[in-house]
Amino acid sequence: MSIADCNGEIECPLCLLPLDTHDLSHPLQCWSRHCQFNCCVECLERLIESAKDNDMEASDGNTFRVRLHCPNCRSNLGATIRDTLLLRKVDKYSHRVFCRGKPVADERLSASELEFKSALEEDEGVALAIEGAQRREDDFFGRGTEVTCATSFETGASARSFLEDLEEVVDETKQLDNVQADPTLLCGLDAFMTVQEQKFLTAQLVSGDTARLAAATEIIHYVSTLSQQGIKPNSIRRERCMLESLREIIREGNEARRLDKERGHVAPSQQTEIKKTVKAVGGMAVSVRNHKKQADMETKMQRMEYLETKKHMEYMKLHPLPLRMPKYAGVMVTKSESAGLTFCNDTWDGSVLDAYSKITVNRSFLGKTTVTKQHAESSGIRRVINAGLAEPNGKGCFDAEKPRVVVASISVDLGRQGVVKGDVVSHFNGEPFNGTASELERLIADSFEGEVLTFAFNADSAVAEALKRRAIMTRVGKEKPSRRRSSRRPVWARLRAGTQRRSRN
Repeated sequence: MSIADCNGEIECPLCLLPLDTHDLSHPLQCWSRHCQFNCCVECLERLIESAKDNDMEASDGNTFRVRLHCPNCRSNLGATIRDTLLLRKVDKYSHRVFCRGKPVADERLSASELEFKSALEEDEGVALAIEGAQRREDDFFGRGTEVTCATSFETGASARSFLEDLEEVVDETKQLDNVQADPTLLCGLDAFMTVQEQKFLTAQLVSGDTARLAAATEIIHYVSTLSQQGIKPNSIRRERCMLESLREIIREGNEARRLDKERGHVAPSQQTEIKKTVKAVGGMAVSVRNHKKQADMETKMQRMEYLETKKHMEYMKLHPLPLRMPKYAGVMVTKSESAGLTFCNDTWDGSVLDAYSKITVNRSFLGKTTVTKQHAESSGIRRVINAGLAEPNGKGCFDAEKPRVVVASISVDLGRQGVVKGDVVSHFNGEPFNGTASELERLIADSFEGEVLTFAFNADSAVAEALKRRAIMTRVGKEKPSRRRSSRRPVWARLRAGTQRRSRN
């Protein structure tokens, strides 16, 4: 049973934190009605996640698995626990987008809250899932049809009528539904982002706009800085995207009910308790069986990792990234930093192939600086350059030649942040830079001691267009054309027919 503290609040018996209103409004549907066990929504989520894990090994060598049973009376909660979690989360999230029964203005909501608000208004599947969960809970507790949910989502129609007066969600949030997140663009930081953040950054990186590309590069730099400190930016909010969480609960609940129906599942209250005694043949036999099972599992995992790595390598071969990926760096102005940082002038030929070129800067003993470019060639690069074009276009020229500035020498601080010689300076202090090398060096020299200067490298038109065409090629590649069936007979049929003719002759 739940525990009450000295202040009269009911505490969760598992984590000892106070139960919220939504925890008390939607208690666990335990088939032992006398049990009355209840816990908080966070403990429910941890229980469901633990049940997804594989068999675990105990200290005595035996294996066990966490079941979705009541911790108090051991009744099976597998068919109802996700309904309870769904209704609790809807109540919890609704308090954020509604204040005293009135919708909160869009400008005061986060992107995740806006998406949740839009789904309640437009997604009929979510509304019907909430209706079904509420109906099953009412039937279990015998509340009758007249008792409504605390969030007023009694039916799909009432949910839509309840949200008729809501303001329209911003267009940018709706457009993210059609974006496919590309982890290969996120520098291995996708684990530190929510799905919605991955979609947002992917849309920025493949937009073809240098300003949006530079902004996305700065965000990735911020996430990388926090990850090096052991902080997950997406864990600051302590929860995932609200809509994504609800849809996952709905999907898992539907799958659990489908499996129960296929197995001919009967309600635990109507089942007869059956006790089974498992006799071990011997401790040695159990140990050998466990070790063999563990070895087979390790071999299977290694095989899966190998296939996943091979699949990733093949994908990157067909969809290569530019050699000069965007970078963001900040440096504090000091005499040593200013002395070690120099630039030189260069010219962009207006082609996409420049993004797949290695820029090398050499300085002779006499102080003369030369810039050389080595273009990479492969079938994947050629496919990226020609993506979205009716006819092949050589280097993929789409703009006129323009002057630019590249890094000739770097300081220690910039080198630690991944900047190398040959990187193109595209933005300086948050603004596009279109000047010369001497002008940039003069701006740095005129800065105050201790001032922080920010740079965006390689967020230029060539890289932006290359990422855009790569995204176009990726979308087209997913639509595999249907193979035409050849009217010619297979080889084995032709050989068999020839043998039969020779045998007749």
